[in-house]
Amino acid sequence: MNNSLWLHIATLGPIGYLKMPGTIATLVTLPVMYYAKLYMSNSAYLTAIGCLIICSFIIINKALSVVQRSDDPDFIVLDEVIGCLVTFSYVDITWKSLIVGVLLFRFFDISKIFPVNYAELLIGSLGIICDDIVAAIMAWGGLYFINAYIFEKSFMLLGLW
Repeated sequence: MNNSLWLHIATLGPIGYLKMPGTIATLVTLPVMYYAKLYMSNSAYLTAIGCLIICSFIIINKALSVVQRSDDPDFIVLDEVIGCLVTFSYVDITWKSLIVGVLLFRFFDISKIFPVNYAELLIGSLGIICDDIVAAIMAWGGLYFINAYIFEKSFMLLGLW
């Protein structure tokens, strides 16, 4: 396969070279995630994420060799796709969950707070992907808590739920 094709896939074409590429990649993933969740069982959805993670290790490794880097360059955004998909695993998709999930995932991914910062220390594509997975798991936990304990209770009190 042509080396530039690996980089093209890892950057999602031009998306990796736009302003705020991680956020844009996350937003572009939302319709894909929505339709995947609509037509796939939870186990099929998780299996697809697992396959994407394995393929992404290869793709991002090849892309890193093309640009001769081992760190996490901003223009590689395939990891944000994985993070977005993980964030919304086992979550009912509503407009509230979409907004909160994206905000939480981007917050944890950008801020690199513990334990995301430790996952990022892993070398090469392992660190690039794992920091997004850890940020996504944290976002998922926050989203679950907010949905279960804040949205539901506050909207019930206001009679809006």
